[in-house]
Amino acid sequence: PSTWVAVLVPLMFGYMCGDVGHGLVIALAGLVLQRRWPLARLLVFCGVAATAFGFLYGDIFGLEDVLSPLWLRPLDDPLVTLAVPLAGGAVVLTLGLLLNSVQLCWLSSQRMAWLADIAQLCVYWGIILAFYQPALILVSLLGVALCALYKTWVERSGVAALSSLGAMVENTVQLLLNTLSFVRVGAFALAHAGLSSAVFALAEGLSNNAAHLTVMILGNAVIIVLEGLVVSIQATRLVLFEFF
Repeated sequence: PSTWVAVLVPLMFGYMCGDVGHGLVIALAGLVLQRRWPLARLLVFCGVAATAFGFLYGDIFGLEDVLSPLWLRPLDDPLVTLAVPLAGGAVVLTLGLLLNSVQLCWLSSQRMAWLADIAQLCVYWGIILAFYQPALILVSLLGVALCALYKTWVERSGVAALSSLGAMVENTVQLLLNTLSFVRVGAFALAHAGLSSAVFALAEGLSNNAAHLTVMILGNAVIIVLEGLVVSIQATRLVLFEFF
């Protein structure tokens, strides 16, 4: 899973902190610090990702009239900004379950244990897809039946089947809650855009050019440090608790 983490962390970081200028500053800081602190190399990739999303958002140091967005401006389409990481979270959790199934297939003592994960995925995706097409709830029912049959066959016990169904209910609720946790990725993208707009509006209210420039520099510096720290924590949390 380390390979996937190397992709997921910069991707989530860039989505939450999308700004061409901020991304370049973060990447430069990573290049400068990596000689003394090897872990800072991660900042380079996160900064590059933030720069890429900055072009998608059309944002550079909070100035939205310099670049045209290649995709959208978060504050103009907040629902889409929140929905995309929500869908991405479902994909990430599915990837985690599939990786777990592959690992179980490698264990000689649990070669058929992957069926439990497949049943869980059926229940999980059946519930999600039912919001778009109610008839697809049948996929969840298929997962429940598969789980019950698997446990009955392996342990030759109806009680074991009922116990596994109880565990499946608990796991499904946890998966759905973990999926909702990925909304925070979109929420921080909106917060970043809001802070940048606030700094720009504050600077625009000053008639003195020196004061205007000072507010822009200090404001963006505070955003880079504050959001860089908070976004790093959130990306780490989503990987450690939701994905793993």
